Amino acid sequence: MGFKPIPAAVALVLTLLIWFVIPVPQGVSPDAWHLLALFVGIIAGIIGKAMPIGAMAILGITLVALTGVTNEKAAEQPKTL
Repeated sequence: MGFKPIPAAVALVLTLLIWFVIPVPQGVSPDAWHLLALFVGIIAGIIGKAMPIGAMAILGITLVALTGVTNEKAAEQPKTL
């Protein structure tokens, strides 16, 4: 199998488009939006068979850890009165 550059490029473009170009919807935290961008990119890479599914899974886990989108410190809880 190995690496396929065209599906990998499509997945990367989708991820970057969601992350940087499409604005974060109201009511959604930026971290949640960025996690969605990573999820969509990894799923697109899996569907396009950019790399074997195991490699894509490891890549997804690594990117989530490196970007810190699941860190509790970054997520602000809504304040209730």
